[in-house]
Amino acid sequence: MKYDWREAGEEWSAPWGSSAAQWSGTILPRIRDCLPGGTILEIGPGFGRWTYYLKDYCDELWAVDKSSECIDACRERLRRRLP
Repeated sequence: MKYDWREAGEEWSAPWGSSAAQWSGTILPRIRDCLPGGTILEIGPGFGRWTYYLKDYCDELWAVDKSSECIDACRERLRRRLP
């Protein structure tokens, strides 16, 4: 089954208001003590909601996903510097 990425994963952040709000209010506080890191491995980044933020906390970021569609979307998001 192919996932419908029409909302680029943002639908999962809706209860927090946005990905930015979820990142700053929930995710970053839980991982702050581990950052920055030389290399970060993100498994299953989807369309890069957290990849966008993680890139600022490391020298090297590896994003691994089974879906080439997701990897392409992450590259595009980072190339365009979109949150």
